[in-house]
Amino acid sequence: MKKSLCNNKEYESQLKELCSKQAVELDHLREENRKIKDNWQEAMDKFELIFGEKVDLERVMELLQSSYCLEKYRFESMMGQQMKLIDYMHALIPDSTAKKKKCSRLFGSFKSKDCMNKTPVHAGGDLYTQVEAEKKKNAKLQEQIEKMRAENYQLASEVMKLKTGDTDAHEFLTGRSTLSDPTVISTISNSPTAHTLSKLTSSVSSSGLSKSAPGTPMAPAKPPRARMNHNIPHRFVSGYNTRATKCAVCLGNVPFVSQAKKCEECHIVCHMKCASQVPPTCGLLLEYIQNFTSCMRRIESSDTLNSSQTNPCEISSYLKIQRSGKNSWDQCWVKLDGNMLMIYNDEDDSSPIDSFDLYPTTNNEVVVHSAVTAAELPNTATSDLLYIMKVEEIPDNTCWPGKNLYLMCMNFSDKQRWAAALEAVVKKRSSANKQTRLMHTVVLQLNDAFKIELNCCLILNKKYLLLGGEEGLFVSEIQNSSYSLYSTPVKICGVGSVYHMQSVSSLQLVVLLVGEDRALIAIKKKSLKNKHFHKLPNQSNPIPYDTLDKVIRCTVFDVGMWEECVYLCAGMIDRIVLMKYNHGLDQFCVRKEFNIIAEPCSCVCVADKFAIVGTDQFMCIDFENPSLKEYLDSKDPSFKCIYDNTSLPLNVVKISPQGAPLEFLLCYYEFGVYVDYRGRRSRSNNLRWSGVPLTFAYHDPYLFVTYFNFVQAINIPMNRSQIKGKQMSFVKVRPRYLGRAPGMGSAFFAYICQQRTEVLCLRGGNHDQVQQEDNWDTDVDPDDDALPGSQRHVRFVSPEKARRIRKSSSWSSFDGLEPNCTSASESSSSSQDARHLYATIRKNGMKNQYHY
Repeated sequence: MKKSLCNNKEYESQLKELCSKQAVELDHLREENRKIKDNWQEAMDKFELIFGEKVDLERVMELLQSSYCLEKYRFESMMGQQMKLIDYMHALIPDSTAKKKKCSRLFGSFKSKDCMNKTPVHAGGDLYTQVEAEKKKNAKLQEQIEKMRAENYQLASEVMKLKTGDTDAHEFLTGRSTLSDPTVISTISNSPTAHTLSKLTSSVSSSGLSKSAPGTPMAPAKPPRARMNHNIPHRFVSGYNTRATKCAVCLGNVPFVSQAKKCEECHIVCHMKCASQVPPTCGLLLEYIQNFTSCMRRIESSDTLNSSQTNPCEISSYLKIQRSGKNSWDQCWVKLDGNMLMIYNDEDDSSPIDSFDLYPTTNNEVVVHSAVTAAELPNTATSDLLYIMKVEEIPDNTCWPGKNLYLMCMNFSDKQRWAAALEAVVKKRSSANKQTRLMHTVVLQLNDAFKIELNCCLILNKKYLLLGGEEGLFVSEIQNSSYSLYSTPVKICGVGSVYHMQSVSSLQLVVLLVGEDRALIAIKKKSLKNKHFHKLPNQSNPIPYDTLDKVIRCTVFDVGMWEECVYLCAGMIDRIVLMKYNHGLDQFCVRKEFNIIAEPCSCVCVADKFAIVGTDQFMCIDFENPSLKEYLDSKDPSFKCIYDNTSLPLNVVKISPQGAPLEFLLCYYEFGVYVDYRGRRSRSNNLRWSGVPLTFAYHDPYLFVTYFNFVQAINIPMNRSQIKGKQMSFVKVRPRYLGRAPGMGSAFFAYICQQRTEVLCLRGGNHDQVQQEDNWDTDVDPDDDALPGSQRHVRFVSPEKARRIRKSSSWSSFDGLEPNCTSASESSSSSQDARHLYATIRKNGMKNQYHY
């Protein structure tokens, strides 16, 4: 026993020694591993720095090559000039020698020789003086030539830096063009109004009026309004559309960064195929606008909605109607009589076969869609879709179905006339109806001199709101705690037109898309909060900012974080750039570039460790191993409709809350598709739009869809067995999405007209819910400077709370539509408990997660 005990002790001591050795080796390996990681990080930083230097050296090399070619050309030119001068001097020397010999033959005395020897010397001095004068003139001319060549070299270097060959697209993005058409001036001079103006300014002979175009009627000195017929063609330039808008001809959608035609004089935008059908009435439509405006004002000045008492507008013509249950179109006589749209078989009929009430007695809303998609009318020819418009009655609740009326016009002029008349009547009704389901508040109104063409906004902190517009960057101070009143914006100097901006709280930066060349810049939040820059333009110093390299003509961008590193993905006309923030260099460095050929990048969404981009289709970029690959599951047969219709991506939004499995909504022109993080379908059906969409924005739990004449808020249920929940709308002509607003399910929109600019805050949900949300949602984008160092950027969501959220069946919607409720009281109480639980969890989660 003693022997075995001794053996065990020895064995134990050996094991201890071995363990100690292993522990020492483990510590050594850990130290080596740490050093390797540090060296690897340093190597990556050096690689990024060297990669940037490599790009800079390539640019310098190109500039040196161009400089060498220019210097070579200059020296060759100088050599040629010097050779010509030498030849000229050689030609003068034989002439002087011949004169000397001739004089010596004529006068043989030495005296005459001396005299003749003196004469050529004097003549040579005069010649030398002339040569010196010519040299001075040549030197001056050479200096001028060098200056001009230097200017040309500078312009050539700038063109090389731009590295673009699409001149028309660049001019369209920058809003400048050098096109000049002399026929425009001659056509204007042949128009009736131009002749009238020329008669008022100077005397014109009678032959001057006879030079009009063939078939153009002779106009009197003062033509009446009804006979104004100007023949002034538009000066269209081709390029990419920088904002989703309406076509001036077919009233259809012109998507973002799609090929379009834009007039550089009156700035109307139309499709490429519609440009040939635009009437030649550029710039001289004031009288027509006045007549139409006066007609619409007579409609709006009506004191009652009863058409029997007042009949403000009457319009009638033959249109084609699609009857219910039929795929064919029947020609009918349609008449707008006040607030009723009457449909007759023929013009002589006295009794209508159908009618559509534009002023429904219920709280239903009527919306006019000037364009429809192919998904709504699959059996209609594509060429006929351009002439179709839709009148839709949206029910107050989901218990009753909606009502749609499709109208096919004979030509574009009839379509424009009908759309304008119907929109005017619906606008009158929407202004009279105070029971708007989507709550709205006018938080800022700018009139006359303070009017701004707004493009975006960003809540900087609890005190300031940033506004970006065509005129530059502005800051507005929040006046009350409910975020419902803002002061007059003050311009921040040094920044051009602002198209989009996004906050990066972890870096205390704001990234902005600015300027005519649409470049990306980064401004520190401390500079934006400094009142030294909040002054008048002539008293303020330009705000400092950093420009992101290799990003020009940018269309969209997004910022996200993965593994404590900030990534920026920027989409451009011809390529996509993935950038990573380097803390050592204190700037964004290019990680990878991807060239795109088919379509420009129209949308970007950074989520977790990858980014989703939209070109001709949705693509995915992995941050760990950057590569561009197709995002949608090609094996899923349900995606066949996307490839068959050649649908182009419009936007992609992340709809999953923090802590839940990732889910995205891919927005196409006709519908939306729910997918998971792998690109597989997550919900069985597609989400259909109520019209032709322009923009999309998701603010949990509502998806804000912007149309031509209204904004729709769709509740996206968390239950993946459902497609959509409650829908709310707000009717406004030409709304423009700006950005996120304080409060759950809230967004800022702008209404811009000739007289004023209004900033509206639209909110989904009922009033009680909004009041509960306002108690916590004011900290959505808190001031990071007020947080302690250990908590400034460390935010997380509890997994236990996330599991309870996913298990809760009340997440399906917030309008009491739980499938497990057995009574109305149980449904109401369950809905209220769900709202309270959701608001509480969102409060805790939103305070402990990353925000950008």
